[in-house]
Amino acid sequence: MMLASPKSFVLKSMILSCFATLSVIFYGDRLRTENLEWQEAAFFAKNKSYILPPFIRYREQYLVLDKYRLATCQIEKIMSTIRGAIFCFLTDSKKFLEHNRTISNEPWKKKERFCKERSYVHEDLDKTLKNMGQDVVLFTIVRDPVERLISGFVDKCLRERHRWNSCYGCPRKTKDSSLRCFLNRLHCSLRSILRNENGDFYFDRHFAPQSWYCDFRNHINNYTILKYSNTEKGIARVASQFDNLFEKSGISSFERKIIKEEILKGSTRHSTRGSKDVVLVRQLISLNKEILRKIIDIYYHDFVIFGFPLPVA
Repeated sequence: MMLASPKSFVLKSMILSCFATLSVIFYGDRLRTENLEWQEAAFFAKNKSYILPPFIRYREQYLVLDKYRLATCQIEKIMSTIRGAIFCFLTDSKKFLEHNRTISNEPWKKKERFCKERSYVHEDLDKTLKNMGQDVVLFTIVRDPVERLISGFVDKCLRERHRWNSCYGCPRKTKDSSLRCFLNRLHCSLRSILRNENGDFYFDRHFAPQSWYCDFRNHINNYTILKYSNTEKGIARVASQFDNLFEKSGISSFERKIIKEEILKGSTRHSTRGSKDVVLVRQLISLNKEILRKIIDIYYHDFVIFGFPLPVA
């Protein structure tokens, strides 16, 4: 399989567009998803392979605890729910426990969270680092792009029903055609971000390349980057890495013990770990070269930058 060179990528980015040249103003998710349906056909008829660039400043959300000089950057579908619960717990662990809350069962919905105000959430890394001074413990977590995609597809396309367009209007089934439809429309939607044609679309941010988060373009060397794997051994490794970082930040052994035990439980309400759908989708991907090629088009730089093996059929 031939992958686009950087030079050819620049040329294509100048002359190709996911969207027709007609200027469209999108009023809400419904109209935006409907536009994807007619625009994807024209785009993918012309472009059999189109690798997305790395280091786009797409989304930045940081959980920050000044008293511990500790910060983490959130990337959707990579322990984001449990990290939010951990930072909530650490803002006032005594009160958290007095209200019979547990980290692994903390809801992801804002109105149900214990920390409704979430004053520890920041969006400006430069300002955060400046305010916290030297010796900040800044970390994030990355995940094999295929496994993150599978988890997101199962969660958003097969499980989530309260959003009519939560799978870009594609059929919600564990079939080749559904997955191809989803990947093509995802690719098209992410291309529109490069042209500043849409805002922070809810669905995009659960699948955008990991290199588009955390201002990696300017700060990748400032991070301690952990690798998440949704296996018993992988979860144990991450739990130990968290414990080491938190010890370095001066978090008490009592609080660290609770955090480690909660991480080792291995799942939250949003987790897809161990589901039959995950197994089925993984099989669909491994047996279909067209699907694998599209995954590489979207996530090629994630594989390279973060050191994950490229998938092969």
